[in-house]
Amino acid sequence: MSEPGVVVIGAGQAGLSVSHELSAAGVEHVVLERGRVGETWRGRWDTFCLVTPNWTVRLPGGAYAGDDPDGFMPRDAIVAHLESYGRSFNAPVRERVTVTGLQPTADGFALSTSEADLRAKTVVVTTGAYQKAHRPAAAASLPSGLYAIDAEGYRNANAIPSGKVLVVGSGQTGCQIAEELFEAGRDVFLACGRAPWITRRLGGRDFVAWLFDTPFFDLTLSDLPSPQARLTANPQATGHGGGHDLHYRALQRLGVNLLGHFTGADSTRFRFADDLAESVSFGDARYAYICLLIRKSCESREWHRRICRRRAHSTRPRPTTLTWPDSGRSSSRRVSVRTTGPGSTPPTPSTTLASRLRTMGEAPSFLVSTFAVSTFCGNESRLS
Repeated sequence: MSEPGVVVIGAGQAGLSVSHELSAAGVEHVVLERGRVGETWRGRWDTFCLVTPNWTVRLPGGAYAGDDPDGFMPRDAIVAHLESYGRSFNAPVRERVTVTGLQPTADGFALSTSEADLRAKTVVVTTGAYQKAHRPAAAASLPSGLYAIDAEGYRNANAIPSGKVLVVGSGQTGCQIAEELFEAGRDVFLACGRAPWITRRLGGRDFVAWLFDTPFFDLTLSDLPSPQARLTANPQATGHGGGHDLHYRALQRLGVNLLGHFTGADSTRFRFADDLAESVSFGDARYAYICLLIRKSCESREWHRRICRRRAHSTRPRPTTLTWPDSGRSSSRRVSVRTTGPGSTPPTPSTTLASRLRTMGEAPSFLVSTFAVSTFCGNESRLS
């Protein structure tokens, strides 16, 4: 292997985007990928799809150009898009080359790989933030004979033995897997953490489009209430079936059993913290915050339009009202977004839940370990 000036580690969307820009600038480089292009995406479960609409795929020189911009690409289409993107500019990707070590030198870096050692003046690491599966300490108490997997090991409902299922973690992945398992006829228990939620569409427009009109994606670390806030989960949502709401209330209405944090287990019982209401309240507060951002953005844009109309001496149009889905009411404000969740009380565990949990040992019980800190859950980070 020759020694290029720049080495990019990882051939996912980030690595390929860097490669595209380096190629456009005429910079010699190589992209090292331990698997294949888009390898991490390939490892998602069978029905995995994007949570953000297809139009948000805006890689440099590789934006989505299909006929379903408001849809949500499934796993294999994501991989195909990345492969096509790499081919479009002949990305110099070396597949199945694992980087095992990276050390600084006097004039750059020394890399150890599964093929050979090499040196480079510049190294760009684009492997993503979450690479190692993480389980809460309580997982160590699970009975030794219990079938337990991390989210990255989940493929479909038929691939795990029959019986009741406990999903630990309630970010996007945890909620989506819980929904899929329930729809497959499984009795599902979801150990919930703190995660925000948002309705999928507002006024017929996807929530991501609304967020693009706010400062949401421009927030920096200094804008957050604390550095730990950067680990807050992405809003609970799903792109399955064209996209729909998927938060605690939606899952409860579906029939999923909601629980507090998983705290431990023995041979016959599972234990959970009495903090479900707190987790729901956290999500509702984040929901209200996101709604407020959207409302302020709408009001600001409407104020700007009003000023422009006055300057142009145009006729003032009839006021329009924007209401939050299921709010059941509208406001006299020109733009109004309801900032309370659809429902007056937080979901609570069933009164018979304790007795049901006591019988979990009578049939095979399983744990799918997922976490609320990343779009792709079950990775090394703090359980929120």
